[in-house]
Amino acid sequence: QEMISKGQEAVVNIYFIQDLTSSGGSVLGIAPAIPGPMGFKSAWNGVLVGLSVHAYFKGTFDDDLLAKTAVHEVGHWLGLYHTTESNGRTFDVLSDTPECPISRDLNNDGRVSAEECTGLGNTNIMFWAGGSVRQTTFSAEQKRVFQHAPIAE
Repeated sequence: QEMISKGQEAVVNIYFIQDLTSSGGSVLGIAPAIPGPMGFKSAWNGVLVGLSVHAYFKGTFDDDLLAKTAVHEVGHWLGLYHTTESNGRTFDVLSDTPECPISRDLNNDGRVSAEECTGLGNTNIMFWAGGSVRQTTFSAEQKRVFQHAPIAE
């Protein structure tokens, strides 16, 4: 928290750290607030991206996943929520982002994966998890959130 509070005020600060863990174990990234404190110095003045976990899935460092994680966390910091949460019951408020309902939980593990949500927003960068699906899209309303962020110039 001390490191984050030293970030600049009028930019999105991205901090790459070796190991990033939460109560559930290792995580790819964390945005401490949605949205972040744009234009104000605080303990939530940026996003964190873990480095070591980006080598875990393929056995070698996955720079594509690292870039996607950074963009995803910056999306949170600029005001975006997950299009679909893991429970398949909670969705963002934007009208043009597809929702993937829990009925798509084909393996009955209690959560929807990107693989189970084909055609229902699984390629959106703000979907809750990536898995083997390449996530490269933002909706028009998500782009509008970015354009209207207080730090957008």
